[in-house]
Amino acid sequence: MSILWDLFGAIGLAMILAAFYLEHKKEFQKQSLAYNGLNLMGSLILLVYAVHLGSVIFIALNLVWVLIAGYFILKRVNKEGFKKDYSHTLKELNNNGEAKSLRDLQ
Repeated sequence: MSILWDLFGAIGLAMILAAFYLEHKKEFQKQSLAYNGLNLMGSLILLVYAVHLGSVIFIALNLVWVLIAGYFILKRVNKEGFKKDYSHTLKELNNNGEAKSLRDLQ
């Protein structure tokens, strides 16, 4: 059973690290639903894992992470609704195959 709990925690960890990595590679914007959703899901998983471990500091860290990611998701949804979220991709290609800013495409 401990191996399953560790695997569960590793999935949450991988989700948060993936969001962090993709944001630094400019694949996600910090304001995107994809970035904040990945952080929210990963931190929720780690929160459950931390409760299982009984680690108060780990619980506090992930609770704050959940609240912050949830706040930014709600803020975004209240502002724009559930329209298609393109902000996870910063660059698109124009007709010549050159990178073009997403802001230029909107």
